Amino acid sequence: MYIKIGFSGYSLDDGGYYLTINIRQPSIIYKMDRRTFLRATTGVGVVGFAGCLGRSDDDDGDDDDAPEPLEAAFEWNTTEPRLDQAITFDASEATGDISTYRWEFGGSNRATVEDGQPQTTHTFEDIGEKSVELVVEDSNAETETAVQTIVIKSPESLEGAIDTLVENAQHLDYMALPTDEDGSVPRGVERERIERDRDEIETICTRLTEVTSALDETEATVGDVLEERIEAARDCVKLQEQLCTENEHSLNAAESFRSGAKAYQQLQDSPTREKAADAATEFTTVSEALENQRAARRDFESAQEAYEPTVLDESALEYTEQVVQYVRFRQDTIDEIEQLSRLFVNIAAMIEKVFTGRDAFESEQWEKAENEFISAEKSIGEARYLFERIQFDSSGVEFFLREAKKKSFVEEQQLLFETASEEISDLIDMHENAAATAIQDNTGAAKELFDDATEEWEEAMFEGGEKTQANNNSQGFVQI
Repeated sequence: MYIKIGFSGYSLDDGGYYLTINIRQPSIIYKMDRRTFLRATTGVGVVGFAGCLGRSDDDDGDDDDAPEPLEAAFEWNTTEPRLDQAITFDASEATGDISTYRWEFGGSNRATVEDGQPQTTHTFEDIGEKSVELVVEDSNAETETAVQTIVIKSPESLEGAIDTLVENAQHLDYMALPTDEDGSVPRGVERERIERDRDEIETICTRLTEVTSALDETEATVGDVLEERIEAARDCVKLQEQLCTENEHSLNAAESFRSGAKAYQQLQDSPTREKAADAATEFTTVSEALENQRAARRDFESAQEAYEPTVLDESALEYTEQVVQYVRFRQDTIDEIEQLSRLFVNIAAMIEKVFTGRDAFESEQWEKAENEFISAEKSIGEARYLFERIQFDSSGVEFFLREAKKKSFVEEQQLLFETASEEISDLIDMHENAAATAIQDNTGAAKELFDDATEEWEEAMFEGGEKTQANNNSQGFVQI
């Protein structure tokens, strides 16, 4: 308790001098009525002198010497805080006569740090949103609290790998174009797109190699913390690899089909046993590529079952139903095109065997000739069986033939086979009968049968055997 006594005629509002009897309080500076006073004491109960030190220039009474209110505030030193990174937290912006800074860090490695300095560091051991709390305390034991949420990301190596997988997914989605404008038949693929898709596949595979390296790096540092996330990313890599492989085998099959059709053209231009064998080989390659594609599809489905996309928190990596349905559509196409390829393999094989049988007959190798003609008959029979099962107007066949750019070839062969297959089968029977007759030592009759069969064969194959006419007429059996 103290008593103020004014001097010099000044009022308490406008300034003056005061005699202060300080009974209990120690010497301090304090602010009152827009004045700053010095209470000088020499001890309890001793009279001291207090003088007006001046008037504030601020009408609100603010003064630089006055203590700031206690307030907690802080920031951290990175815009992208990451797992296993030492992050500096700075409370320099906190105000007041602070004596203690107490930090509370959330997360799997919760920690409390109490210090007299405004800065501290902390390393989080898991990702996601974490709470950071700062409590500041002054010398009077008053406290203020500030709480913020910090989002801890995965290491940059993992985030970069996931970003690359997202980019790959966008390209793979584009390669699986869904439908034509009417929503029915998948878009065809021109030659330029085949080459473009090959380039895309190569680029994606290169990126996947980089992703694998990044995942290895992440696993070596924080694999125990992010094991599930890293494993999901690896499963995504497998899925994308299988999609690329499936696409690549599909392109291989389409290009092989083009080669097979070209071999047919060469066979028509100059029919020989060797060219018939080449055509059969080319279409056999189509079947092999389709089998590889089928295996890749099975691997894709297995990879899809093991894959947990939600772990990566990226909707682009959940794989759209479009891609899944496209792969299933391609499986139906594989089955149809495999039958179509087998059809042409059997046709080519039939022609090859007829040539081989005719050569054997002319060399008077009667039994070999008969066996070749029997084998040719089996091939044409298998071709007719396949022909009856193939849906030439199905969306799968249409799509594949657009990829191969050989739709007209197949349409022409379909028409010709419908009208000529039975006749061809009968002609092969004539060759077989000729060989069988020769085996019975009736070579004269056998040669007559053989000559008739040869003449009718040429007419059926190439419009009366006139090659120039066959070159200009699409009605020949192997005319394209």
